Amino acid sequence: MLGHLHAFFSAAPLAAIALALALGYLCGRIRVGTFVLGPVAATLLVAIAIGQLGVKVSVEVKTLAFAFHLCPGLHDWSPVRE
Repeated sequence: MLGHLHAFFSAAPLAAIALALALGYLCGRIRVGTFVLGPVAATLLVAIAIGQLGVKVSVEVKTLAFAFHLCPGLHDWSPVRE
């Protein structure tokens, strides 16, 4: 099973990113009592788990994902407020 997933994600690395986002969002909504992990932390954990399969993502995709990660925070910190 893991061999099939590794072959699939090696052929289509963007599918690994899409799966990490989708599963992370869904896992982030799970509540255990009053504890909620949240979609951001859950996506990070799912992405780490998928990365353990040995999926290699190009540098351009990593840079783009990092920019998307920073964009909302930079918007909140900007000195110009509307």
